[in-house]
Amino acid sequence: MAVKLEALIKQVENTGIKLVGGKGGLSNPVEWVHIVGNMETAGFLKGGEIVFTTGIGMEKEISLLMLTEKIYHNNASGLIVNIGPYIKEIPDEVITFSNDNNFPVFTVPWEIYLADMMRIFCYAIQQNEQKEMELSSAFKYCLYASAEEELYMPTLMKKGYSKKSKYTVAVTNILEKTIISPDKIIYSDLINERQRQLLKIWSGAIQEQRKNAVSFWDENYIVTILSDIDDKEGVTIIENARQWLNRYLKENESVWSSLGKTVCKISELKESYRTGKMTERYTRKILNDESISCYSDMGLAGLLFNIKNDNEIKAFCKKTVYPIKEYDLVNDTNLYHVLRSYMSHNGSVNQVAEEMFVHRNTVNYKIRKIEQILNVDLTDFKVRSELMAGIIADDIQIVL
Repeated sequence: MAVKLEALIKQVENTGIKLVGGKGGLSNPVEWVHIVGNMETAGFLKGGEIVFTTGIGMEKEISLLMLTEKIYHNNASGLIVNIGPYIKEIPDEVITFSNDNNFPVFTVPWEIYLADMMRIFCYAIQQNEQKEMELSSAFKYCLYASAEEELYMPTLMKKGYSKKSKYTVAVTNILEKTIISPDKIIYSDLINERQRQLLKIWSGAIQEQRKNAVSFWDENYIVTILSDIDDKEGVTIIENARQWLNRYLKENESVWSSLGKTVCKISELKESYRTGKMTERYTRKILNDESISCYSDMGLAGLLFNIKNDNEIKAFCKKTVYPIKEYDLVNDTNLYHVLRSYMSHNGSVNQVAEEMFVHRNTVNYKIRKIEQILNVDLTDFKVRSELMAGIIADDIQIVL
């Protein structure tokens, strides 16, 4: 639950602070405070700061507009300008820039002691972080030690959470993307500092929509706890948060989000979390779909997610599709690919031939070969249903 800029400003409204532009950014999350005197110190910003400047130390050839642009592009949350002998007024071009980019710019009189204002901000941010840590810890106990209610329920009930509300866990995976070739992309986890920065931004965007929502990092996921929503509303909340987060992402960072199973008890949150992670992995690794996915839309794959014994899934794959994969491995063929395409096109040989750029006779030959290896008739609905389930089960082996 990041502190919004607007909430901080309210705590110092008796100082004569005045918003001169960028009203649309008042909900920006604030992580800390920073003093900037010139372009060099503006480069030290990490994102999420409320920035103070007096103009002291600013090079003559550097305008306030240039400094404001630099601060904005380093993802600060807002700028407070101390009006006095060094900066006498805010130029119109700065106000225009702040309005165009929803970047709040404030002024405070010169006689205001900035250290006092900064101390008020720091205290509010620290208090908020303490509350956030308490809630995050309680929910982590709920996810990993649900039977030990004494570890999390007192804190959660104190914060207004009920044992028997409907809860949904949304998982968001932010990964660095390295393109090796057009058909090969490597994804890697973010470093801890980058995770911390993006969590503040994400949390603020979620809080703007749902006051009682909580977000925290766990297992390289941003975990968001949502209560009393349906999937449609959940997708809207996560999509809005992703749109806000996109402003702060680097070009090589990609985002994947999924909603887990909705549960009716807070002690069952771990099941929503587990299915949310499975849905995200399946959507990313198998479907390669960056849109927000829901466990409830996973169909047969979602049903198979509920088989928690990996050996059972593996045994089913051995019974159905593994003989084809083993044949391909030994004979350097692509029968498994043909089978997948045949299943996805509902048994249409012509569509398989078009997809694979081969003659339909070639497809027919390979289909007969598959039938021979498996000793089945692919025109039989029951056989095709089992093989489709086997293909999906094989995919799930990849995401487990």
